[in-house]
Amino acid sequence: MSPTTQAWSINNTVVKENYYTEILSCITTFNTLNFLIVIISVVGMAGNATVLWLLGFHMHRNAFSVYVLNLAGADFLYLCAQTVYSLECVLQFDNSYFYFLLTILMFNYLAGFCMIAAISTERCLSVTWPIWYH
Repeated sequence: MSPTTQAWSINNTVVKENYYTEILSCITTFNTLNFLIVIISVVGMAGNATVLWLLGFHMHRNAFSVYVLNLAGADFLYLCAQTVYSLECVLQFDNSYFYFLLTILMFNYLAGFCMIAAISTERCLSVTWPIWYH
């Protein structure tokens, strides 16, 4: 086997034009979904801020309101981190805070689920065994 130019040459193929339009379509869809996530997160943060303000300063506290207050706090922090994460994806910032943001997202996501589980357990106990519950 002698090294000839034919043996070492590369078979160059022309990339189809629709390949680039498909990638552009994917990027556009990705950015659109992230902007939608940012808008929904900002609206959710406003709603959770209202709940935090009402439950924190204007209502009498009982066990249920404390659960809902903690749930609103966890949801508010989750939505803040989700907004920053989505903006980071769209604007393509430096990914140095990527793992930190994911940790904050997962922690608040799980905290919200635990609050919902605690509320559900308390309500189930109060309905199933009302005398024992009090």
